[in-house]
Amino acid sequence: MLSTIKIECLKLRRCSLVLVCLSGSFLFTLLAVMKDVLRSGPVQQVPQSVWITENMMINNFMVTFFLSTMLLGYLIHREYEERTIKNLLVTGVSREKILFSKLIVWLVLHFFMYLVASLVVYLGYRSIFETQEFAFLDILGKFMLSAGTAAVVMLPLAWVGIKQKQLFYPTILFGILIAVLAVTGITFPDRWPVIVPWSAAFALSSMELGATEQTIALVSVGGTGIIGLLLMFFSFKRQEI
Repeated sequence: MLSTIKIECLKLRRCSLVLVCLSGSFLFTLLAVMKDVLRSGPVQQVPQSVWITENMMINNFMVTFFLSTMLLGYLIHREYEERTIKNLLVTGVSREKILFSKLIVWLVLHFFMYLVASLVVYLGYRSIFETQEFAFLDILGKFMLSAGTAAVVMLPLAWVGIKQKQLFYPTILFGILIAVLAVTGITFPDRWPVIVPWSAAFALSSMELGATEQTIALVSVGGTGIIGLLLMFFSFKRQEI
């Protein structure tokens, strides 16, 4: 497993997309925070928890549904485009290890983007509010929880990538569809935000939920992740390469 992860990392050293996504995550979060820093007077009237949540939600939609989707799609589709999967299978590497190594590398990049975003938000938070109610670890915890739930509900994207092989755009389109479902799900009344898995992922980290709503959200997010994993591995295992 370590050798396949190392191979994935070596391949990414030649990939400009990784640098673009990491830089894009940093710059997008920085611009969103700087907008509030430059008009800190009105922003100081906003409850601190609300300001942090708003910036976290903005980061969620940008990082999760665009940058992280591109990274996951690239990791899957690159092997089909460069026809390197056969070479790995010939060396005796199992299909499960190939997929797990890609998921691990993607998760590291995914969480790193959230880590950078949480640091930028914290620095902006300290610049805007003279008295801080939250420490860096509090903000980091919120962002890491959001990153974890978002990663789980994104797993079906890998299945779409495997089914489409060399075609990259269906994965991007599916990511956009997920973004639409997440945005519309958050605006739905009653318990719909915690029923729709992609909005439930954000609700768990950014909304005050009762015991019932939290249970529904956990089941929705966890079920989507499990289904995504099963579809991904069964499809890849039976696929002719």
